[in-house]
Amino acid sequence: MNDMKLFPCFALHVKNETSLDEAWESLQEAGLTPLYMEEDFKAFPRIYILAENEPTVKSLLNLFPFIQFAEPSELGEIDWQSQWEAYGLNFYDGCVHIDLPYACSSYGKQLKLIPGAGFGDLSHPTTRLIVDMLNDNVWGKEVVDIGCGSGVLALCSVALGAKHVYALDIDPKALKHSRENALLNKMQDKVTISLPQDFIISSLSAPPVILMNMIMAEQQNAWEALKCLHGHHDICLVSGILSEQKHDYLHLAQAWGWKVLKEQEEQGWVSLQFEIRKP
Repeated sequence: MNDMKLFPCFALHVKNETSLDEAWESLQEAGLTPLYMEEDFKAFPRIYILAENEPTVKSLLNLFPFIQFAEPSELGEIDWQSQWEAYGLNFYDGCVHIDLPYACSSYGKQLKLIPGAGFGDLSHPTTRLIVDMLNDNVWGKEVVDIGCGSGVLALCSVALGAKHVYALDIDPKALKHSRENALLNKMQDKVTISLPQDFIISSLSAPPVILMNMIMAEQQNAWEALKCLHGHHDICLVSGILSEQKHDYLHLAQAWGWKVLKEQEEQGWVSLQFEIRKP
């Protein structure tokens, strides 16, 4: 008997000219809950959203012009192994492999990530953009990784010499995934993984480096929820910002007291390095 839990949802078939990332963000900004995206070269790419607040196919088509068509569906347990094998970079022997030639120890020169629910298999440009910025910013420092997903940025930070990393996420499945990857890479003693509300600011011995790789709306919500860190950080490295959102994000960062030092761009996504203005 199949007792796998199925979630009622809608499958949204997205027009090919629309970026799945932009469609995902638009759905979130409208108060919907995207669950999963799927690319199929034989059909339209799809985003599955939770069937909540009683949306209808007609209302979804009216609200979101990027939807080609929508249909009620059910989403069961996702085959993360197949997803990572299909899209993860440098995937072999059941893992994504990340080469870090400037790692501080021999075991950190190549990290492994097992498939799981956490975002960050290095296939997305935003992950690569922040990894590129880590080398000059984390050595000997404490790091807070907000929205840690698979743990990729936390583990790369440790490999590049971070003193300790606090990896936070609101998704218990992502926390489990991060813990598994920390154990796999023998870094569990260097990474503390928890829900944001369980993070204790007094654990820090110095102002930390902040990492955030999420879409703009998620970053705003996450940062506002972690007021304990406001004024107690030094450098911020962020990505997940679309190029056309950069102006709005810089305006938001200015209100937070952040001064931009560096920016990089890849495939329409931006990463930014900020320092904190001292009062």
